[in-house]
Amino acid sequence: MLRPRFRYSHDLVGKLLRIELVRGAFEIAGPFPSRNGQRAALERIAGNSADCLAESALFELRATLGDDRPGYRRGSALIFNQARTDIVYVPPEAPDVPALMADLMDWLDAAWEGVPGVVLAGVLEEEILLMQPFEHDNGPLARLAGDAVLLRKGYGFVPLQAHMSKDPQTYVAASHSSHSGAYSELADLSRWLEYFTGKVAGAAEQVRHSASSARRALSAATPEEAVYAGPTLLRDRQVQALGYMRDNGAIRSGEYQRLTGIVPDTARRDFDDLMAKGLVEVRGVGRATHYLLTQRGADEARRRRVS
Repeated sequence: MLRPRFRYSHDLVGKLLRIELVRGAFEIAGPFPSRNGQRAALERIAGNSADCLAESALFELRATLGDDRPGYRRGSALIFNQARTDIVYVPPEAPDVPALMADLMDWLDAAWEGVPGVVLAGVLEEEILLMQPFEHDNGPLARLAGDAVLLRKGYGFVPLQAHMSKDPQTYVAASHSSHSGAYSELADLSRWLEYFTGKVAGAAEQVRHSASSARRALSAATPEEAVYAGPTLLRDRQVQALGYMRDNGAIRSGEYQRLTGIVPDTARRDFDDLMAKGLVEVRGVGRATHYLLTQRGADEARRRRVS
């Protein structure tokens, strides 16, 4: 099986933490606006599930780019410099592509629950750029695939491509950092992932800024007491989670699932809702992810006298 190589450097982990710190803002800021039908197509294909992206979804995404031919490329693919005077990269031979893509999607499935979603998106995007599996539009497809993973992993609030498009030369340089001129299954994706997570973090912080501006405008127009007047609507299991955090300091998704008998997808939505209501905040990444009560959450737990 393909095993993409990368390191969790201090830089990478720091950027992942920056992203998690603002993840709860997306429900306040809302999804980023689309200027064409591409976003709607992406949400149709990837937005109704939290399951791992399947290989068939790549073909659906490719069809949104205007190419619905079956199968992968059958000819060679060479990547030239911008002036098309020199070859800068040689992708794998066409007969090797189906097996490599199957290995990539197998890796994605095996890593889906244990690797941070932003890292999964970055690996998938770069591996498609490296493999060049189709005749045309591999770059746009790679970016769509990365966005699809972000969407399924709860980062659909991030306007990533708009952020990346501001500096296409840096994007290309970061992608080229993963190879030495020809495809290798031993390519090191560390520098690319540091770039990719940095772009996600920057886009996420733009969302936080927009959300903060919206809150300030709301506070200026409405007395604070009126903004938070009335009871907070919560499911019974969410109330249980507040009580658990009050008594134990924090809760992990797995603990919440065992406590309430729900599946991971439901747990993620519940925590997203609690963060959007300002009751909890997230800490850590990957398997170390856990949730803490905010001051407002602690007040809500005391008010309900959860036992």
